[in-house]
Amino acid sequence: VTIEIHAPEAADSRPYVHGLRVDGKATQKNWVALPEHGTLRLDFSLAAEPDTSWGTAPEDAPPSYSEGRVNFPQATGAAMELPSRSLAVAPGSAGSLRLDILAAEDGGAQRVKWRAVAPAGLSVRPDFGTALNDAGETQAIPLSVSAADSLATGYYDIWFEGTAANGARIDPVMAAIRVARAGEAIPLAYVLNFRGNSVTPIDLSTEAAGAPIAVGREPEAAVVSPDGRRVYVADQGDGVMSVIDAAKDVVTARVKAGRELTGIGISPDGRTIWVADGSAGSVRPIDASTLELGEPVGVGRFPVGVVMAKDGTMLYSVDRRSDTVTPVNLHTRTAEVPIAVGPQPNGAVITADGKRLYVTESGSNSVTVIELPSRKVLATIPVGIRPRAIAISPDSRTVWVANSATDTIMPISTATDQAGSPIVVGGHPAGIVFSGNGRKAFVAILEDNACVPVDLASRSVGKPIRVGDVPVSIAALEPGAH
Repeated sequence: VTIEIHAPEAADSRPYVHGLRVDGKATQKNWVALPEHGTLRLDFSLAAEPDTSWGTAPEDAPPSYSEGRVNFPQATGAAMELPSRSLAVAPGSAGSLRLDILAAEDGGAQRVKWRAVAPAGLSVRPDFGTALNDAGETQAIPLSVSAADSLATGYYDIWFEGTAANGARIDPVMAAIRVARAGEAIPLAYVLNFRGNSVTPIDLSTEAAGAPIAVGREPEAAVVSPDGRRVYVADQGDGVMSVIDAAKDVVTARVKAGRELTGIGISPDGRTIWVADGSAGSVRPIDASTLELGEPVGVGRFPVGVVMAKDGTMLYSVDRRSDTVTPVNLHTRTAEVPIAVGPQPNGAVITADGKRLYVTESGSNSVTVIELPSRKVLATIPVGIRPRAIAISPDSRTVWVANSATDTIMPISTATDQAGSPIVVGGHPAGIVFSGNGRKAFVAILEDNACVPVDLASRSVGKPIRVGDVPVSIAALEPGAH
C-alpha cells in the first residue's frame, strides 16, 4: 500500500489538524483503515491553533482492544516445507510429492495437524494428518496427487495448512501442479522477480502460479519465442540472457551478452533475439538456434526497450537517457537517425498494422505517438504519473499504459488517440499482458509482489496472484503467434 500525504500548509507554526480528506472524502475520524493494495491519499488542512471539534468525538476515536489483558496470537517452533514445489501430471494419472513437518531445535516437541486444500479435479492422499515431532526432528510425509481424467490443461495450486497444538497457525506452503496431456500447451505469462532472481509462470486461464524458476541476477525483461517453446530473459545484474524451456520450466542455457541487459526483443520469425545493454548504449543480436552473439549496434544512451517491426525489417530502441527512439535497420544492422521523444522514455509498442509506435515517457507523464514509416510525431497524450509499461490489446484497438506512481492502468484508443479513465490496480504497476481473447489484462504489481487479473469490460480487479520479490515486468506469447 502506498500512502500519499498532502499538507500544503505544513509548517512549524501550523501543527494542528483542522480537517482531513481520505481519497477526496472528508472525515472527522483521526485514524484511517488501510486498503489491501493500491494508494491511499490523505489531504490535511493545518492551522496555528488547535481545532477542539475535529476528531474529538467518541465515534472519531480509533478501534481499540477491549479492556483487560491483551491476547496475542500463539507462536510455534513448527514449520512446513515442500522439498519440491512443483509436479507435472497428465489428466487421469498421479504423481508424488513430499510434505516435511519440522520442529525447531529450541522449540520443544511439536504436535501439528495439517491438511491439503486442492481445487476441484485434483485429489491428495492423504489429505490430512497429525505429525508428532521431537525438538529438531523432521517428519517426511509422502503424498500422492491425482488429476481427474476430465481436468483441463493448466496450472493448479494445492495449499498445505497447519496448526500447532497450542492453536498457532503455521505458514502455509503451496505446490504448483502442472496438468497437461502430451502435446498440449498451457497459456502462460512470465513475471520477472527482480530481487528474487526468478521468473514466476502464471496460467492465464486458471490464474494459478507455477513454482518460481531461478534465473540470473536482477531479471529485467523477457520475451517468449513465437512458437511458445522458449522464454528469453534479460538478466540485468550479470549481463546474461537466460533461456527457459517453456514445457519444463527450467533454464537450459545462459549466454553472457553484455554488461547490463535492460531490454529484449525477438524477430517475428523467432530466429534472432536482440538484447539491449544499458551501460554500453547498444543493442546486440543473438542467433536463436546457436545462441551465438552478433556484433553490437550503437543506439542512444541507456536503451531500455527493444521493439520489433511487424515485418521484421526494423528494430526500435527506446533510449531512456537520450530521450530518443533509435531505429535500427535489420537488413544492414545499422542505426538510423534517432527520433526525439519526451523525457525519460520507458517502453513502446507497435500497432498490429505496423503504422504507429506508442512510447511512454516518465519524465513528462505522457505517451508520444509516432507514425511509421515516416517517423513523424503525431500526438502527445497526457496520462498518469510516471508511466512505465505499455501494451496493446490483441485487437489492436486499445493501448494500455501502466502509471507507476498513481497505481493505475489507463486505456488509449488507437482510433482517436484519446486516453480513457484509469483503473486502480495496486502499488506500482510494472507490466501488462493480455489473455488470448483480450478480455482480461494481467498486471505485475511491484510493491505488492503480485500479479492481478483485470476484467477490462467490468473494470474490476481480481484476486492477486502471489509471485516473487519485486516483480518488474511480465511477458507472454504475442496474440496470433503459434
